[in-house]
Amino acid sequence: MLRKRRSEPLVYRDGMAQTNGDPIEDVPEMIDNVNHPAHYTYGSLEVIDAIEGLLLPYHLGNAVKYIARAGRKDPAKTEEDLRKAIWYINRYITFLGKQKEGDSHVD
Repeated sequence: MLRKRRSEPLVYRDGMAQTNGDPIEDVPEMIDNVNHPAHYTYGSLEVIDAIEGLLLPYHLGNAVKYIARAGRKDPAKTEEDLRKAIWYINRYITFLGKQKEGDSHVD
């Protein structure tokens, strides 16, 4: 059974929003929406680290990003985030097809 997610992330000693560990709830300024946004952070794993570690190209990296944040950044936009991921995948498929034809320009 799935647990309901907290509406606000807890703040931890390392400054990242997480779902486990010892929270420091009285220091909300430690949540860093620029360097460590909660909707892209899963425990100690950040989506950008996975994308870079896998050496994904731009299109596929964005698809992973939108899949990872679907339902987390704005639950009302879950479907929109998934459609964006599909859009990037389809665009990459088109790009690969054009590369085979000798044309790297994508419309």
